[in-house]
Amino acid sequence: MRKNLRLTAVILGVILLSVPSFSQLRGAGLTVGAAYYWPTEDNIKDGYGSNIGFALPFRERATLVLDWKYSQFTVDKQAGGFLNGKLYVTPILVGFQYKMIMRGNFIPYFVGGMGWFFSSYSLDARASEDEANVVSQDPKNGLGLYGGIGANLKVSRNLAFYVEGIYLYRRTDVETRYLEPLTPPTIFEANLSSLSAIVGIRYFY
Repeated sequence: MRKNLRLTAVILGVILLSVPSFSQLRGAGLTVGAAYYWPTEDNIKDGYGSNIGFALPFRERATLVLDWKYSQFTVDKQAGGFLNGKLYVTPILVGFQYKMIMRGNFIPYFVGGMGWFFSSYSLDARASEDEANVVSQDPKNGLGLYGGIGANLKVSRNLAFYVEGIYLYRRTDVETRYLEPLTPPTIFEANLSSLSAIVGIRYFY
């Protein structure tokens, strides 16, 4: 029974990818997805997040995309860097999507661009007197880059599932402030870059 179900699923998948497309999905579209992140820095643990976007085609193969991404991470203490806490990164990205194939229901593409990265940090309970003297650690907001590949799998004239592998590049200064008024703030550089896998749906109208 299980073998028959698997065989049926494979056959349906092959048919879906090979038959003529429902449409070219060339209209403007809305995107909603969920993401998993693998940060570049070892002390920043894997995280999760979401993606909301808008797409506006302006050439046969090219599309302007606007994405809002949210991600959060657990961070372990690192000498000269972050204390234990939670990191939140929320970039607003503008980029271009270039479709490699225009026929069929499976449409792979390249995507890339730049955007403004909003970041914040929430400290956990401090374990020592020196750590208790830290009031906040504030990553600076600023520009970053992104790029990757993805694919749409059309399931109707207006709806498609999509998957993307995206690399987000962002380095920033982090300002550490202290409870002791005579202690001046200190600054260190943090690498907030990460690789992400995103799955979701796109609705075209």
